[in-house]
Amino acid sequence: MNAFADEIERVGRMTAPALVGRVRDVTGLTVTVTGMPAPIGALCRIHTQAAGRLEAQVVGFRDDEALLMPLRDTLGIARGDEVVALPGEARVRVSERLLGRVVDGLG
Repeated sequence: MNAFADEIERVGRMTAPALVGRVRDVTGLTVTVTGMPAPIGALCRIHTQAAGRLEAQVVGFRDDEALLMPLRDTLGIARGDEVVALPGEARVRVSERLLGRVVDGLG
């Protein structure tokens, strides 16, 4: 029975493989990504050649492609740039200290 407990613990420590895709198209503020089956709401990081890293969120799908909305300017995104889905979900802790404050898209 101990062997099963060890195996279950080892599986619990494993990390899921990263979901990775490539930029196919940029139209206005929408980035089309192929090869990345991330769910709606997933946060992603676009690794650009020109502008470094840029965060984006999956907002929809078209055929087999994910549609992402960047959280800042799309300047520097190019066809073929790597896109990686980030683990976890976006959260902002809410308390009385948040009252009267302005919060941007990154919290």
